[in-house]
Amino acid sequence: NRDKMNQPRPSLEFLRGFFRSRGFDLLHPFCSKQYNAHITQRLPQNPNLVHLHPTPSPQNHSAIKSSAVPQNHHHCVLVANTKVLWNHFLTWLAKEPQERLHLSDPMDEYLATALRELQKIWPTVGVYPAHDLQRLVAFQTLSALAGFTTTDPTLNLSVHPEFGPWLGFRAVLVFDEPLVDWCPPEEGSSPVADELLVDKLIPVEEKLQATQALAYARESPGDWRRWVALRASVTLGAQHRYSHPQSEYHYTKNKAVLEAELRSIVDG
Repeated sequence: NRDKMNQPRPSLEFLRGFFRSRGFDLLHPFCSKQYNAHITQRLPQNPNLVHLHPTPSPQNHSAIKSSAVPQNHHHCVLVANTKVLWNHFLTWLAKEPQERLHLSDPMDEYLATALRELQKIWPTVGVYPAHDLQRLVAFQTLSALAGFTTTDPTLNLSVHPEFGPWLGFRAVLVFDEPLVDWCPPEEGSSPVADELLVDKLIPVEEKLQATQALAYARESPGDWRRWVALRASVTLGAQHRYSHPQSEYHYTKNKAVLEAELRSIVDG
């Protein structure tokens, strides 16, 4: 019942290779049910939030509208990155610098290019990029529910047990058939591991310092250096800290940062 005869079954191994070769080096599988149930409760406060479901197709008559709650347990994959992404992105940018620097957001287009390539392989994969504000996904909440990161409620920081706060959420993929090499946790079991307890990731003395850094950042929210200082106040994952240019672009989208990086590549 497919063009599906011509497309592979979704595989976490394949997806990891596909995205890692483009610098999106963190992938985390999860099931849509818990997040969709959570979002149903939050919709009255934020009507832009959407449920996760695969893309409707002629073969997929049971696919439902984004405003409805999907009934199935869809296998999903959270796509994220560490500092590894930066050099991959710059390499892509350097191939057509004049054209790509004039895009409204080159990083968003870099991700969109990868997602379009993926949709050629799986036309019915539901794709939810973080930059799509019309179909809003609560990425911090999703990541915490899926047991990938924890969110400190005071600092509003997502923290990973290895990479600390130095990661970025990029997209969620939703498949209309199960991943062949992943089994979700049993119904009712929590995917959140002991290693994700906030107090283990951010010691009390660091929490005080980070709280002060947050207050300092809120005094001047336009100063990106203060937000970097907030992340840096958490020592976990310090070796994975973004470079100065990557941090600046992450917070400002200033294309002068990209131009300077490309000049440094040309200059050797």
